[in-house]
Amino acid sequence: MIVEQNPLMRPLIERSEWLFASVKSLTILGVYVVMRGYGQSNRDFVRKAAMIGVSAYVVLWAAWFAAGTAHNLKTEAHVPEVVLVAPVSPAAARHTF
Repeated sequence: MIVEQNPLMRPLIERSEWLFASVKSLTILGVYVVMRGYGQSNRDFVRKAAMIGVSAYVVLWAAWFAAGTAHNLKTEAHVPEVVLVAPVSPAAARHTF
């Protein structure tokens, strides 16, 4: 199961993977179109903005990933392992089932 750490995108992926992928793709396409157009008049700004944006995305992704991993480790650590053992009499142990 996919668990999205971004609280803004989480409801989308919980509803549909296709909806999530579409919104993500359209967002990236929209940013590309705007930056491409503005880059014609102010290339240096667009390059700096792109680097800052990508860097911020990587930092946020790493933080959400780490938070999700830490949460999963805590959750798994509190789940006790249950082993059921049924008593077997010596007579029952001689029979094969």
